Amino acid sequence: MEGIPILTSVHPPYGVFYGVTEGEVNEYLGQLGARMKAILERMSAVSKIKAKEFLRGQMEMFGG
Repeated sequence: MEGIPILTSVHPPYGVFYGVTEGEVNEYLGQLGARMKAILERMSAVSKIKAKEFLRGQMEMFGG
């Protein structure tokens, strides 16, 4: 966030490191993108379940 490429790794070797090469930074960005996609997919699935449950509750309130 301060202009210094401090990266983390979710693959061995795990840890925090200073990104020295363009490849390291690109790999890190790819990992972040994959995690972001997975989180958005889970959020969407839970939102659909929540909406379904909310609607079911509303229908039951009105005798549906």
